[in-house]
Amino acid sequence: MEKFNLEDSIVKEYDSVLMKRLLKFIRPYIKEMALVFLLMFIAVFLDLSRPYLIKNAIDQYINGYKSYYTIKDNTILKGIHPKGKTVSLVYDRTDYYIAYGKVDYSKSFIIKDKLYQDNNSFEIKKLTSNDLKNIRQDDLKGIIKTALYVFIVSLILFFVNYGQVYILNLTSQKIIFNIREKLFKHIEELSLSFLIKLPSGALLQELQMMLKP
Repeated sequence: MEKFNLEDSIVKEYDSVLMKRLLKFIRPYIKEMALVFLLMFIAVFLDLSRPYLIKNAIDQYINGYKSYYTIKDNTILKGIHPKGKTVSLVYDRTDYYIAYGKVDYSKSFIIKDKLYQDNNSFEIKKLTSNDLKNIRQDDLKGIIKTALYVFIVSLILFFVNYGQVYILNLTSQKIIFNIREKLFKHIEELSLSFLIKLPSGALLQELQMMLKP
């Protein structure tokens, strides 16, 4: 009697017809799969937001000497505000200065009696250590606030990743269970003449290996 070789019957190549049949088992869980994809996009967005927050903290609070300020009512405010005089905080490797005007930080400049950049010149004032502390007193608060934001984003990212993995694993286990159930019911309906051609337990062993979680 001719023996049936089960290993030769397994098709290794991609089979579009087989994939369509497998998609029928996924269809009842389309909402769960859509939720997994949504959580995946949220996780990517949150993951990319952390270096952006850190970059802003470095540019605005750590490398704060490249910042614009506004003098308003004898008070220096960070940023550009209406009804005030815009000044620029600059650093020339040894000292800090206030330049009266808007310096283009993307271009080089020279500091002598004034700050010279291209065809422009700006009046300057050398800052003492106390002046610099007063101007940049909010930088430490900004760094702490950014660290808090990064912690919150990381915490949310943890729960989003956990939910994504949990839902995906739970759904995949349900799909595999449904496939196994249908296959075993199909085996029970096979004719005895077909099963005689197979080695003892070979069919169940192969099915278990193919559907192993």
